[in-house]
Amino acid sequence: MTKLSLKTEYSNFLSSFVSELKINEKVTRITTPFLDSGNDLIEIYIEFKDTDSFYLTDDGITLADLAMKGVKFEKGSKRTEKLNKILLDHGVSSDMRSIYTLSSKKDLPLKLYF
Repeated sequence: MTKLSLKTEYSNFLSSFVSELKINEKVTRITTPFLDSGNDLIEIYIEFKDTDSFYLTDDGITLADLAMKGVKFEKGSKRTEKLNKILLDHGVSSDMRSIYTLSSKKDLPLKLYF
């Protein structure tokens, strides 16, 4: 396979396994082909804020899943510091309920990927 065909194949794979569901006028759910630690598909909720602003969130699934597995994030703990470092490295934030980020329309594909 050539470099171009690998890129095309990967693009086709992503396109065929990503689904989009409009929840309401302002919110859309994207289901990705990527799996979380429980082998469930990762879903991202996108809230339309204005013409060029989007709020992306996991709707609390990630931290709730970790809590069910006994992982606790207490204020000021080393574990919370490590979580915050991981979030920062990936350009997202947490309010300790959900993981989220803001995006412009131009950056939305990149934000969805990471």
